[in-house]
Amino acid sequence: MSRRQKIILLISLILGSVIFSLPLIRSGLNYNFGIGFWGPNGHDLIWHLQLINHIHSWRNIPVASFSGAPLQNYHPFYDLLIFYLHQITSIPASLLVFQIIPLITSFIYLFLSFLIGQKVSNKYIGGIIFLLFNLIIHS
Repeated sequence: MSRRQKIILLISLILGSVIFSLPLIRSGLNYNFGIGFWGPNGHDLIWHLQLINHIHSWRNIPVASFSGAPLQNYHPFYDLLIFYLHQITSIPASLLVFQIIPLITSFIYLFLSFLIGQKVSNKYIGGIIFLLFNLIIHS
C-alpha cells in the first residue's frame, strides 16, 4: 500500500467510526434536564450500564432479571469487560459504554471489512468499496 492509500484508508476508518457512533455519542452525558439517552439502542445500554455499576468482582455478578424472573442464557462478558476497563482506567462506565467502546468497535469492524474486501478482490479499491458498503448498510 502506498502512503496515499494508507491516508485514504485511515480517513475512511475514522470518519466511518464517527458516523457509526453518532446515534450513541450524545447518550450518557449530563444535560440541563438530566442524563440524556439517544438512539435506538439507548434502552439496552442503560440495562448494561446498570449491571456494570452493580458488579463488584468477577465472582459477584448480579443475576440479571426482568420482572423478578432471572434471565436465561444471559452473557455478562461485555459488562465484565467494561467493569474492568473502568477499574483499570478510572474512566466512567457511561463514557466507556456510550462514547469510547462504540468508536473502537466500529473502527475494528470497518477495518476488518476493508481486509475482507481486499482479500476477496485482491485489490485495494475492493477493500475500500466493501468498507463503504458496510458503512452505508449499517448506518
